[in-house]
Amino acid sequence: MQEHEYDVVVVGFGPGGEVLAATLGRAGHRVLAVEKASNLYGLPRMTTLDGELARVLTNLCDGEHALRNAMPLTEFRMVGADGQPSPAIDWRGDRGGFPAHMAMHQPDIEEALAERIASYDNVDVRWSTQATDFRQTGDGVEVTVEPRTGEGEQQVVTARYLVGFDGSSSGVREALGIEREVLRQHEDWWVLTDFDVVQPLPDGFDEAIGTMDPRRPHFFGLAGVGRCRSDVKVMPGEVLEEEKTEERALQLMEEHHGIPRDHLRMTRQVAYKFRSEMAHRYRVGNVLIGGDAAHSMTPFMGQGACCAMRDGINLGWKLSAVLSGAADETLLDTYEEERVPHAAFFVHGSLATWAALEEPDPEKAAARDHALRAGLVPPPPPFPGVVGGVTRRAADDAVAGALAPQGRVRRDGQEGTFDEVTRPVFALVSSVPLDDVLTDERRDFLSSVGCVVAVVGEGGDVEDLDGVYGRYLDEHGIVAFLTRPDFYQFGSARGADEVGQVVDDLQVALAPSRSRSVELV
Repeated sequence: MQEHEYDVVVVGFGPGGEVLAATLGRAGHRVLAVEKASNLYGLPRMTTLDGELARVLTNLCDGEHALRNAMPLTEFRMVGADGQPSPAIDWRGDRGGFPAHMAMHQPDIEEALAERIASYDNVDVRWSTQATDFRQTGDGVEVTVEPRTGEGEQQVVTARYLVGFDGSSSGVREALGIEREVLRQHEDWWVLTDFDVVQPLPDGFDEAIGTMDPRRPHFFGLAGVGRCRSDVKVMPGEVLEEEKTEERALQLMEEHHGIPRDHLRMTRQVAYKFRSEMAHRYRVGNVLIGGDAAHSMTPFMGQGACCAMRDGINLGWKLSAVLSGAADETLLDTYEEERVPHAAFFVHGSLATWAALEEPDPEKAAARDHALRAGLVPPPPPFPGVVGGVTRRAADDAVAGALAPQGRVRRDGQEGTFDEVTRPVFALVSSVPLDDVLTDERRDFLSSVGCVVAVVGEGGDVEDLDGVYGRYLDEHGIVAFLTRPDFYQFGSARGADEVGQVVDDLQVALAPSRSRSVELV
């Protein structure tokens, strides 16, 4: 096999590309990240984050920096065409040890990731640089990169893999010939305006608010501590240039929400048309795509960048396992298998939320409001887990594919969250002793993939300080579960004698060609 200059070239250094680069960099792999921009953007695009990704970020970078302006959100309030409230969408709860939904400031996340990535000598980040061409070879990719300004020399670098996180107009995707399904062709313009809050907002503006008025659909949301955002539809007959001004944005905030204009200072304003599109292929040979290159959605679930970061961590741990020799290359096929349906949930869900918010017909809007207030509309479904892919195929596995819980623990005198104390890649959490079921061969395998073994039951080495793990295990009728590096669960065991089989099944899932005596059940 040819010796390549890099293990992975990442095209695009937004949140998804950063998460991928950070995951690979932490594992010691050689990464080149190229980004057309001259530096971090410095202004927010995403403003919401869920607890799942908060957990990912705190494991990849300085979590205090990344989340320093984050704040929990407990509901999405809906206002009908008549100006009266409809039942809110409940956003309360815990997800991975963090609030299920948070408002945040995107530059904090990107800065924290970039700073951690900069500390890795094995990761090379080139700003103002673009990938202009690539060619797949037998065991890798040749990538042509050059300064975006045109000043400077072209360079051809070699890598095992190329990953395009290069946006909705992805050149990598286009070169691969991957088409995207267009769920809806959005024709209307919306104006997004970000504000700094310079004086306290009136009561009632501590959550997201969607106003479903056919005369002017609009959205208000917090964007982390001291910041907020509005999305306002440009109505038929209006002139975009007249609607896209600071004066107009302040006027609408005062008219629609009663927020005095001297309470806000505009920091960013853009006009855009939504996209609801998704690819159904994420991999061609040694080239893969993720983020907006693979899926675009309306902003009304707050999940666009979250989906990109899920792509980054999912692909990152799998590439790392392949590059380190712990897994067969076929593992990369599960990236597409897992991520396409998961992202589709949010593409479709955000489109449905947009449709409810933007209903133009007054009679249909009134019927919608009645149905919502009468309880005739079911609440939104919970976020999905992973189906198929790298999950245990036992029909009676209670938690395979679900997100793992996280609680506070103590081990060897150190106290904190499970991740802070154990620093896992994989994690096997058990309420029963495992000395008799974890043979030397199994322990060697777990060690080779960075799996932490934590016994949280009586006499175990990890104390379950708040009872999070004990309650979870009891609730699902299991004694142990095995968690992947993206915190989704591979599988679980109902008794101590089944734990060894779960470990064997993981070995088969990662490297079927090297597993001789065990099979997935």
